[in-house]
Amino acid sequence: MASQRWSEAELLLVKTLTEQGVNSAEIARKCREGGISRTQKAIMRIQARKGWRAQVPQSPLKRHATKPLHVEGDVLVLPDIHAPCHDARWINRVCDLAYKWNIKQAIIAGDLADFNSFSVFGRDAGIDADMELDSLSAVMDALCASFEIYYFAGNHDVRPCRALRDAGLNVKWLMRMFTPDEHCHISDWFWCTLTSGGAQYHVEHPKNTSINAGIVPAKLASAYLKSTIGTHGHVWGMRRDVSGKYWAIDSGVCADPDLLLYTTMRHSTRPIVYQGAVIVRDSVPILLSPDNMTFYETMKIA
Repeated sequence: MASQRWSEAELLLVKTLTEQGVNSAEIARKCREGGISRTQKAIMRIQARKGWRAQVPQSPLKRHATKPLHVEGDVLVLPDIHAPCHDARWINRVCDLAYKWNIKQAIIAGDLADFNSFSVFGRDAGIDADMELDSLSAVMDALCASFEIYYFAGNHDVRPCRALRDAGLNVKWLMRMFTPDEHCHISDWFWCTLTSGGAQYHVEHPKNTSINAGIVPAKLASAYLKSTIGTHGHVWGMRRDVSGKYWAIDSGVCADPDLLLYTTMRHSTRPIVYQGAVIVRDSVPILLSPDNMTFYETMKIA
């Protein structure tokens, strides 16, 4: 006797239940309840013939709702400002150069805030949160008056978020308290992308650091196949990654090294904190320092 042909509805039902992990006996019972006359053996045969099996269920987690910031065009990268430990003279000097070169965008590449008030060093220095927030507001008001600002988080910026984790505080919410909305784009990510003159960059405040300038950004450049401007390590220098295709830059700091208590109160074998900043102009990275600024300040711009 020829076997009864499976209808599309029957096939769909058995396939769906099989993928949900329902065993063949239970599928046969559900079929009978639905008025479908199929034995357990018949169900097992169709499962084998079609190659159906239980499917691993989708993750209940949702993907991150936001994406890293993206910047187009020429830009000034300001690393590790650490307000109120910032060096206003150095920041104003590199901003003046960027403005002279008609660069109207700036990336604050993490550690805009020092937030010593949320650490033991704040108590040692007599710094409180009000002082830090007032200083942050003043720095951001000045920068936003001159540039379109793109700002993403650094490890210091999340200090109060960790302290107030139960309240659901995040960097974006915190910074919006004192940042002008119309000229500042804020991200909870620790990096952003940059396209300048057709060249692709990652600007990063990475988790890793190295005492050797360029090592961490070179590894990131090789991993993500983009030139990389790194911060966080407080070292200064540029090189190529192992492929020779991508720039790997450690950009120094815009802080005053003498005000960073955790680097001055206790000596270590790490290199001294070195000031710097980066301008990317028509795809070309220019690594600035107090030692080479005069050259660029006196250079004629076409």
